[in-house]
Amino acid sequence: MHVLLFPIASLWAIASPAFAGVSTPVLNEISTMGIRTFLDEDGEQEDWIEIYNPTGQTVSLLDWSLSDNPAIPRKWIFPDVSVGPDEYLIVFASGKDRRLDDGTLHTNFGLDTEGEFLCLYNEFGTPIDSLDPGFPPQRDGFSYGLHPVSGEEVFFSTLTPGEPNEIDGAFFEFLEETVQFSVPRGIYENHDPFLLELNAEDAQAEIRYTTDYTTPTMDNGVVYSSPIQISENSAIRAGVFKEGFGPSWVETHTYFFSLTDQQKSLPIMVVVTDPQHLDGPDGLRTGDNAQERGRHWERPVSMEYFDLNSPAGEQIDGGIRIHGGAGRSRGKKSYRLYFRNDYGDPELTFLPIPGTPVQTFKRIVLRAGAQDLNPFVHDELARRTYGDMGQTTSHGTFVQFFTNDDYWLYYNPVERYDEYFFDSYHGGGLDWDIIRHSGLAGGDLVEWTKLLDLVQNQDLSDPFMYREATRLVDVVNFADYLLLNIYAGMEDWPNNNWTAARLRKPGSRFRFYVWDAEQSFSL
Repeated sequence: MHVLLFPIASLWAIASPAFAGVSTPVLNEISTMGIRTFLDEDGEQEDWIEIYNPTGQTVSLLDWSLSDNPAIPRKWIFPDVSVGPDEYLIVFASGKDRRLDDGTLHTNFGLDTEGEFLCLYNEFGTPIDSLDPGFPPQRDGFSYGLHPVSGEEVFFSTLTPGEPNEIDGAFFEFLEETVQFSVPRGIYENHDPFLLELNAEDAQAEIRYTTDYTTPTMDNGVVYSSPIQISENSAIRAGVFKEGFGPSWVETHTYFFSLTDQQKSLPIMVVVTDPQHLDGPDGLRTGDNAQERGRHWERPVSMEYFDLNSPAGEQIDGGIRIHGGAGRSRGKKSYRLYFRNDYGDPELTFLPIPGTPVQTFKRIVLRAGAQDLNPFVHDELARRTYGDMGQTTSHGTFVQFFTNDDYWLYYNPVERYDEYFFDSYHGGGLDWDIIRHSGLAGGDLVEWTKLLDLVQNQDLSDPFMYREATRLVDVVNFADYLLLNIYAGMEDWPNNNWTAARLRKPGSRFRFYVWDAEQSFSL
């Protein structure tokens, strides 16, 4: 077996005082978000755990284990791999549970960005090294591990999988305070220009801000020294910085001084992000990049929402990806928003979507209406009709949409069919088999294959076989699903645009969900 090992080429690392007298491998560095320049064999950006052998002897990890649960020390067991003196071993914490012949390793669990227990055990179940009681909450763009000089657990500004941990930019904690804005984000039509003051409680800290949508960092932005005049549509992004600490969360405030009647016809959603994230060489909208998928092609954003009944707005940080199929090649693209702890708030709580008791969201799809005219209603009408039939459905609303200062007319933010959606409406947890027209999207195909074999190869007029089918699929749900799709004349169905899901527990059945009905109702 070839092993994903990285030999040290640095005498500094070999002589690092942090590991003097250490006689076993150590958990050297972890990342709960991965890094875009370090992908697994599927080309996907995954969590990873770096194990370093600081000893002068080769150590066999056969039957050793990794676990994120102290009650299950042998949660993921190593195959026959060894780590040589001063070598690094990378294990992807992806949940894929792989031990490949080329030495690529994947645990059967991921790393929680909110922080959790992590331990390396030997073959006898004895703890060898651990992050106990757990590593702290993590943020996108940073890793956590052992300082190569002191051996203390610190954050790293530079992620170095398979290499010595980087001393420059290491710190113990992030700044908790954020920049205070003297004037809140909002709509200020018919308002005189004003001076915006930025404040931080720590007098030793430095505030940096930008007006060009880029993210303020220690190396980017203007050092705040006097009030900023706001007299036109503007976005101010600001953060707090201090030597020896990680940066604060970046605060983003958008101010509108002029809006057209059309732009004021619906609530306004604004996504602000570094322009390079959208249109740079690695931007989501650049060339064929729009066809890419996965976390590797997710970029950090600020999302603001302005309800026209109130001049003030709400804001949350998250991640954005391109969404959809054929629409990826169009200028007006659909997007997907992700909300997780590593961006700050774990879920969206302020987007008012009518018709549903669920008002907290982990993911939202921003539908562009690729095959519908603005204002588009076909898909929203179909999904609401499905709900009126007593079936569980994705709910949505309508907004005027901006990315930075680009205005894109109407968008339709809707709930996404995923494990969080299904748990919100059906309960049972996050472990679901999810099958779409494009393939498996969660769980496995075991029960789905049973269902297909039954309906394709058995005589369902046989009462016994029919009862077997009803144990695998909710036939009332399926009947309603067919009725609506046929009645509405869905043109891009059934070869496309369908989702089925079941809770991965005994007795659960597949249900079907209406999606992407833009070509329907002959309208």
